Amino acid sequence: MKIYPIVLTVSLVLLVQAVNATHQVEYNVPTRITTTVGELTTLQMDIKNAGPTAEYYKITVTTTSPNKMEITNPVITTQTLKPGQAVSVFSNVRTLAESSDPITVQIYRDNDLSHSQSIGISVSTKKLSLPEFGLIGFLQIIALATIVYFLSGNRIMSSRR
Repeated sequence: MKIYPIVLTVSLVLLVQAVNATHQVEYNVPTRITTTVGELTTLQMDIKNAGPTAEYYKITVTTTSPNKMEITNPVITTQTLKPGQAVSVFSNVRTLAESSDPITVQIYRDNDLSHSQSIGISVSTKKLSLPEFGLIGFLQIIALATIVYFLSGNRIMSSRR
């Protein structure tokens, strides 16, 4: 009978599809963020198990220049997600200097490093401006500069006498 090779072929195809389906993950990660120097910016990442079995996911957030950008919570492990279940995870980014260096998010299934999704996030950085610094702080600097100016002026005058 020739039905056995057909059944075997169909079974093999279904097995391969089932194995590949266990590596499915859907995600919603921004492709671009804007930060302000010195301030925390929250990075939200939504992860959904799109496979047929319960899985947990490991998410890593890295930058190419850690001296210009600080990432809090750089490694996140989700709870076990049932098929179709989603979760939101968060990391914070603080730029320490003006930078356009990207952030890379890697999503791993379990601890399987051979099956991962890599997402690049471009970062644009704004410098501090007066509204972020505050009017009170600005007035304090003016008052302090005025006091220093007059005190140094009086010392110069008294040394000339």
